[in-house]
Amino acid sequence: MIPATAAAVRSIKSAMESNINKGIKCVPRFKNKILLVQHAKGIRNWSFPGGKIELGESPEQCVHREMKEELGVNLKNLNRFGQTKSKIDNKIIYCYECDLLDEEINIKEDEILKASWFLKDALPQDMGPTSQEVLKLWSAK
Repeated sequence: MIPATAAAVRSIKSAMESNINKGIKCVPRFKNKILLVQHAKGIRNWSFPGGKIELGESPEQCVHREMKEELGVNLKNLNRFGQTKSKIDNKIIYCYECDLLDEEINIKEDEILKASWFLKDALPQDMGPTSQEVLKLWSAK
């Protein structure tokens, strides 16, 4: 067995920790509508879809994975428009927008309780605090 140098250990540790406490939120669009979800666990406010970035995954890969896993959708025109911090756990949240290929969604029921399309000027009042921050960033761009 080859002993690890201190620099090698630091490099591995840095790579492993680079995505700890980081996640994504995505503003999915189809025509003039925006998709919001209510998660099956935790707080049931309306929010933008998203999730935690996994080890070795880029934020963009995370967006594609989460959208496919939770909603069964494919996306195009992925664009990062900012970042914020989660109001719940202080996690860094990378903010994205994308277009969906169609408006049909297939929710993963153990993660998503409900998903609905809304017009930008008719969003529900009970959006979660992090999604409210994402909305402010998205509206300001």
